[in-house]
Amino acid sequence: MTNPSTETISISSTSSVGTYFMPLLISEFLNTYPDTKFKFSHQSICNIVSDLKTGKIDLGFYQNIDKFDNYPEIESIPIKREEYVLIVPKSHSLSNKDEVSLKDLKDESFIVFCESSKDKMISYSEFLGYIPKISIHPSEASMIEGLVAAGSGISIVPNTPFINTNTLSIVKIKEKIKDRVIYMGWLKNSSMSFVAKEFKNYVISSIS
Repeated sequence: MTNPSTETISISSTSSVGTYFMPLLISEFLNTYPDTKFKFSHQSICNIVSDLKTGKIDLGFYQNIDKFDNYPEIESIPIKREEYVLIVPKSHSLSNKDEVSLKDLKDESFIVFCESSKDKMISYSEFLGYIPKISIHPSEASMIEGLVAAGSGISIVPNTPFINTNTLSIVKIKEKIKDRVIYMGWLKNSSMSFVAKEFKNYVISSIS
């Protein structure tokens, strides 16, 4: 009962960050503090900010801080940059390509996930230079790979070690797309437990 590593860390992330980034981060920390318990949820950025302010969660993880200047009480730092790549099914004509230009994807159907579909449609149009054909808006980021592998469309996603290359091909994009940046945030001057502080410091020390 006196072992501080048995305390619970309460964290929350947006769905896409939680699906592709958090599992590895948590599992690596548990190698050092195996008795730690995590309370983990997926939420919108607005709800994450609200829970940080009220002390409901210790740490939040998200990929968009355009409006975080409105929350000076939240400390937010970048912890990870990820390059965007194209994923296609193995049967796709682009599956054997090392690189593809965005202009060559005009006739393709895209699978697009986001917490805010309207914002994602705008950003897709901005970096593609045209309005893409969207075949499916999955409700969870974890659904994207399965839908692409089944031939329902192609998708532009962050390049992570979790992409299943047995069923998907990863194709580099010729044009430079702004990297996805993942942030960690916490309430300034908050009183964190020992193990929550250790997790925060671990994440900061592993910044790449």
